[in-house]
Amino acid sequence: MSFTFFATNADLLHIAKWVLDDPELMLFEGASQPDKPNRWFKTADEVGCLFTDGTPPIDIWVESAGAPPRARSVTFGKDVQQKLGGQGRTLLESPAVIRLMRNGDQMGCLSWSQLSNWTEKGARQRSTFPTELLDAVDWKAVRSASSRIQRTIRNVSPAKLHAYPIMPDAFSRMQSSEGLRLWWGGAVGYLCPSIAVAQV
Repeated sequence: MSFTFFATNADLLHIAKWVLDDPELMLFEGASQPDKPNRWFKTADEVGCLFTDGTPPIDIWVESAGAPPRARSVTFGKDVQQKLGGQGRTLLESPAVIRLMRNGDQMGCLSWSQLSNWTEKGARQRSTFPTELLDAVDWKAVRSASSRIQRTIRNVSPAKLHAYPIMPDAFSRMQSSEGLRLWWGGAVGYLCPSIAVAQV
C-alpha cells in the first residue's frame, strides 16, 4: 500500500523525528552507500545529513512486527563501479518495513513524496520473500504503524492537493515570495483551485 503527499526535506525531517520518538520503530538506510555498511539512525541530525546527500529513500522497520531486516549484497557492474567509486552495496530487506521516499524535483517544482509498505496479501502474491518469513510478520503491527504515520501527516498538513496532504514547510514556501510550486502532471501554484486549505 502507498500514501502520497508533498513534503520538503524539512518536512521529511519532522517525519523522521516522529519515527525516532516511537519506541516501536527503527530508522535505517535500506541501501548502503557504495562499499559502506548500512546506517541505523539514532538522532535527527544524522537523518538531516542524509537528506543533503540527494534524498535517497529511508526505511522504517516496525520492530514489534518481527522479521528483522536481512542483508543482501549487490555487486555493481564495471560501469557503475567506475561511476560510483565502489564495488557494490548492501541492501537490508524485510516485509515488515515502511519506506519513506521523496521523488526528484520536476522542472523546478516540488514533486511528491510517498510512504509505502507491504500488506500481507500483496506480499504473499508479489514479493520474493520466503513463506516462512512472511508467516513470522505481525501484519497488524505493520498496518498500525503505517496508519499512525499517515494520520500524523494528515493532521499537521495545512492544505492538500486533491486528496494528497501538503505538509507545513512545503505549504509555507508556496505562500511565500519564493512561490514554490508543486509538480502533479504540471506545475501547480498556491492559487490553483485544486488546492484546499484546512479550516481552522
